[in-house]
Amino acid sequence: MSEKPELKIFSSLKRALEKGNVEKFLSRACAVIKSFLHARAVVILLKGGGKWEYGISSMGNLESEAMDFLIQEKFVQTALNSTKIFFSREALAVPGLPRSYAYAAPIRVSRPQGVIIAFSQNNLHFTAAQKRNFKALSSLLSQFLFCHNARTGESGNALPAFMLNLSEKIISSPSLEEALSAILKILSYLYPEAFVALRVLEGDVLKIRAAKGPPNWFGLQRDFRIGEGGAGHAALERMPLYIPDVNSDPRFIKFPENARALVKTYFGIPLVYQDILLGVLDLNFQKKTELTREDISFLTIAGHLAAVALQAFLSREEALTKQEELRNTLLGTITSLSLAVEAKDSYTGTHLKDVKEITQKIGSLMGLSSEELEDLQYAAVLHDIGKVGIPDSVLRKPDRLTPEEWQIMKQHSIIGERIISSIPGLANVAKFVRWHHERWDGKGYPDGLKDDEIPLPVRILTVVDAYSAMREKRPYRDSLPREVAVYELKKNAGTQFDPRVVELFLSLFAFEEEK
Repeated sequence: MSEKPELKIFSSLKRALEKGNVEKFLSRACAVIKSFLHARAVVILLKGGGKWEYGISSMGNLESEAMDFLIQEKFVQTALNSTKIFFSREALAVPGLPRSYAYAAPIRVSRPQGVIIAFSQNNLHFTAAQKRNFKALSSLLSQFLFCHNARTGESGNALPAFMLNLSEKIISSPSLEEALSAILKILSYLYPEAFVALRVLEGDVLKIRAAKGPPNWFGLQRDFRIGEGGAGHAALERMPLYIPDVNSDPRFIKFPENARALVKTYFGIPLVYQDILLGVLDLNFQKKTELTREDISFLTIAGHLAAVALQAFLSREEALTKQEELRNTLLGTITSLSLAVEAKDSYTGTHLKDVKEITQKIGSLMGLSSEELEDLQYAAVLHDIGKVGIPDSVLRKPDRLTPEEWQIMKQHSIIGERIISSIPGLANVAKFVRWHHERWDGKGYPDGLKDDEIPLPVRILTVVDAYSAMREKRPYRDSLPREVAVYELKKNAGTQFDPRVVELFLSLFAFEEEK
């Protein structure tokens, strides 16, 4: 079985961290994350002593002008003080960096430490998978930086190494049970006198999902409601709860007597992921135990890791179900919209079918990902959806359009983008629809994109759409002969069309009509 990409990233960052130089580590982190996300560029901004300290990008050290530009961006400031990903509403023109949309995720453990900013390729939004990976990578980077900050220079300081080991085991675990087992094994090894329990919130009850400890601690293997016992109060307050002397703490008065006799010191960490309470990880010590600041920091991180693992595994099945439901909804919506276009413009029905089938074949041969192929499939069906907003007097005019009427017709790509952008999950498709009349030489509309500024799926769609349109009968002309359509593609390769797409299209499809 091949190694997980996440584990490869972990190993690469671990090696970089072991060298001890934070700037080299951040530079390596930028390069690794850029590669994994297929991003255009990655920037890491870190704070220290209340001010911005580091600015490292995948293209080298960040110029002060670029750093100042990013720091002042609202979405960066919002991400710094949040637990979620935020993105720029418009493509950013950061000095020294390529113009594109940007996503910012916080780097934080117990407090904000900085932000990681990823710039998307080809002016496109990140896919759902890229966003999930970006969240995971920002969390992983937070853990590594915590390890760096936790180093004391003493050879006997093993806690950072243990935390890295814990992260590695969680990332490589194939199931939730194995991930939780990895957490409990390491905590039990570090604190052998403690009963360690991971409790998952179901309704208002914290139910034990996994536990490990001395065999005589059966009295602690029970569930708690929120507000009951140490686990219940940690969940209620959503803060790490350290109680050095349980017997003198009023929160344990209603604790079962046999359990109270076993527990002398308690430490509980609420498992919170993006402001959602998932459960509690707690340690119950049989003897009074003084936890150091390093202990508390490490256990807090362990709780954060447990929350990430819990959310990832628990939501996987739910996410797959929701994804299928969303897909069915989208397909139904797309079918309805397609019918609306066909009713408005009679030639479109066969045209859409041809374009969808051919773009998929070319896209596969040109190396598009499965998500890009799916977006291209939707765009092939919906690229002319904006025609529902074009007056019939223009759309069905039997003669050539006047310059004024042509300006009206050109609005269909913008109208189409507005329609598609209202459908969840079709952000990139909306952009494809907007740009399907852009040209390789930059003389297209509506934005005048050129060359590789136009996403490859759009360049494929443009060629196939043009050929199919030439071969269809239009209100103002008969269908063009195959030889004429082929000639037009060849003539305009390198000006209107991407020459590579034209070459592949003609080698595969231009002569299939004769068969």
